[in-house]
Amino acid sequence: MVVNKQIKIKNNIEKVWQILGHDFAHPYKWASNVDHSEGLGNQVASTVCDERACQTSMGNLREKITYYSDEKHSVSWDIVEGLPFFVATGNSKWSLTKESGN
Repeated sequence: MVVNKQIKIKNNIEKVWQILGHDFAHPYKWASNVDHSEGLGNQVASTVCDERACQTSMGNLREKITYYSDEKHSVSWDIVEGLPFFVATGNSKWSLTKESGN
């Protein structure tokens, strides 16, 4: 299954990228289903880690970055631990696109 979703965020692209990209380790700050998270692994570009452990309402997950670009405001990651037995793989790709104005 593939899910594609687009949302408009009325904010400066660099401010949003600071949260989604640079602060990859801490989705608990903005994702309501993440109770706690911590960064693991090595620094990648402007983010302090290439992995994160998350305690979520659905259980514990560990995620690892597979692609990261500050220039393209894009990050992709795989879920490497914590998927239910009937799910073979899980991954996400988030990209920001600046529209006209701010």
